[in-house]
Amino acid sequence: MITSLLVFILAFLTLIFKRSKIVTYFIFGLMWVLFGWNYWNGDYDLYEAMYKNLFELINIFKYEGGYDALMLLSNLCGFNFQEFLIIISAFILISHLRFLFAFSKFPAIVAFFFMLVFFPLQYVLLRNFLAFSIVLFGLIPLLKNSKFKYFKYVFAVLVACTIHISSFFYLLFLPAFFKKKFRKKSIYILVVVTLIRFVLSQSYITSIISLSPQDRNSIYNTGFFQFIIYSAIQIANLIFVNHFLFSRDVTLTSINRNNDDYVLNKSIVYINLIMLFLIVIYFKFAIFIRILINFSFINMVFIMNQFSYTKYNTSLNKFLIFL
Repeated sequence: MITSLLVFILAFLTLIFKRSKIVTYFIFGLMWVLFGWNYWNGDYDLYEAMYKNLFELINIFKYEGGYDALMLLSNLCGFNFQEFLIIISAFILISHLRFLFAFSKFPAIVAFFFMLVFFPLQYVLLRNFLAFSIVLFGLIPLLKNSKFKYFKYVFAVLVACTIHISSFFYLLFLPAFFKKKFRKKSIYILVVVTLIRFVLSQSYITSIISLSPQDRNSIYNTGFFQFIIYSAIQIANLIFVNHFLFSRDVTLTSINRNNDDYVLNKSIVYINLIMLFLIVIYFKFAIFIRILINFSFINMVFIMNQFSYTKYNTSLNKFLIFL
């Protein structure tokens, strides 16, 4: 009841103060309470058991050993699982908040939609959520074109891989930031190689996550119908993102080709293009749609930024952007 009331109040404040950092802090504060002090969800018992039985299972040099290392450090500090969760959830939300303040022109409204749409699933998938938060720290230098940006990004992704092995996929985003001629060649090569390998052997997908325990892989095997649905979602995502960030009308009328918004939007669209590679993986492991779910937070940031342009202030475009 109290949570519902707070959400209603925050919704009202968000609509009035779309750019407010204070409202954004309140939204993330509520998420931290719901996340860090949560005492049960679908995966809670499993994560708690891993934490309590750490000294029987620990091997920081194995597959996803980074998460074991975090649990070990927490145990050595004398924290129980709930306290460990409070600390980890703070790091995750700070990572998303940092990205939001770095790139969003309307942080409050993005934060509110993130809380309503993505957060209820993400906080359950603790390791996946944590791994993506680490990737976000590496993605910021790439988007800002900072010094040593490639090194920082690759390092962040490799660290994230020690938390969740699926993070290796984020290395494929690098061609989206290459110079024009190299970017196009890299993306074309990636697409061609993917198609050839898919035609020659669909079973190669299994080797992508061969480091993962086989008993867990069997749980993630999915059917043809789910493959079709997820593939359609992935394609629709690209069409939708391209429409708002990189369509002909946007590039010619709303955004100057030389400004930062155009450059950033172009990179985001290229990343969504590269993510079509996920369709190949969906054929065997539809669970990889988590990559799209993770990156949808970033898509939402840049799509919402289109409110800054007069072209998108029509009722229809506002509805589509909110959708």
